[in-house]
Amino acid sequence: MAEEGPVEPGFKHGPVEIRGGSVKKLKRSWVIVRKGLLQYFDTDQLPREKKPLETIRLARCTLRRAEKKELKREVACCLSYPKDESGKKMKDFYFAPATPEELNQWMRALADSIAYANPRLFGIELRLAVFKAGSPIPIVVQLCFNFLAVSYTHLTL
Repeated sequence: MAEEGPVEPGFKHGPVEIRGGSVKKLKRSWVIVRKGLLQYFDTDQLPREKKPLETIRLARCTLRRAEKKELKREVACCLSYPKDESGKKMKDFYFAPATPEELNQWMRALADSIAYANPRLFGIELRLAVFKAGSPIPIVVQLCFNFLAVSYTHLTL
């Protein structure tokens, strides 16, 4: 088994059963979650020089455990989209990993990637907080944010 380096928060890739987007029925596909994006492919093998079927921006998405009646699976989660520009709600995207441990890994990666796409400071979206302040972020806040960035490499100011 190859030795792995440090794990990047919000990053996971591998085969998992999915439904949503252009996939109408549960299908095993290769999925990549990274830096606020989700990509899936028409293969369950590591895609080499293939374009993804779809790339989904995770900003403003929410994540929850799926109910058994939604997929007829005990182990599943659901990624819900906000409404698109026209006001139409997009279809939910479902993950159905084989084990509860895999589900937890996918949910952690998705949650971290969603957080990456929506940087927040004290519960307020960071870019909104800066805009409302109308001035630079106070130095004490900036120092705290930089301290957090050491632990969470996806946080930058």
